[in-house]
Amino acid sequence: MKLKDYFKILLTFGALLILGCAAPYRLIEPQTLVYPETMGTTINQEIEITYRYKVLEAKDNKRYERIAKRNGISLLAMRIANYSQDTIYFPEDILIKTESANFHPLEMDEAIDRMLQFNELPSYYIESDDPWLFLGVVSTDVIIMSVQNKANKRFIKEMEEYYLVYSSIPPGEVVSGLIALPVRQNTRLFFEKRD
Repeated sequence: MKLKDYFKILLTFGALLILGCAAPYRLIEPQTLVYPETMGTTINQEIEITYRYKVLEAKDNKRYERIAKRNGISLLAMRIANYSQDTIYFPEDILIKTESANFHPLEMDEAIDRMLQFNELPSYYIESDDPWLFLGVVSTDVIIMSVQNKANKRFIKEMEEYYLVYSSIPPGEVVSGLIALPVRQNTRLFFEKRD
């Protein structure tokens, strides 16, 4: 086999591998999303909370969506409008519940850890002494790691900027952000103000 043939095989193999093992991260930017009015709650005409599931998938972050689903969590975009006279502390002042249970959002670090792309490299056992084949496999692994690391850094940066847990919403403000909950997607959520 000629050197040219090896390169064609390696490029084809590498491209398929990269597409299957790593994906870029596209920003969600929760303040730009449209929130369906049917997915929300108004509390005492003072607090309006709307949310949206499948924000990762909507921005074509399907790999992150699959990882979150596999780990039993959902990343939601949420908008909280505070029309009251008091500052709201989320989630301390807001109870999140379904028809059958109460939920607390995951801590940001736990949410990030449970949704990152893995930096594990595929294990290859090559029965060849050909240095070109070895070089092609190693360079593919390096490219996969590079794509995963760049995507994970963008994901972490957005989570740090928009994660709502332990945030405060002053009177008259509207805040949009992200939360991770240990619920299945499209689970109907209800919100109550804690006393």
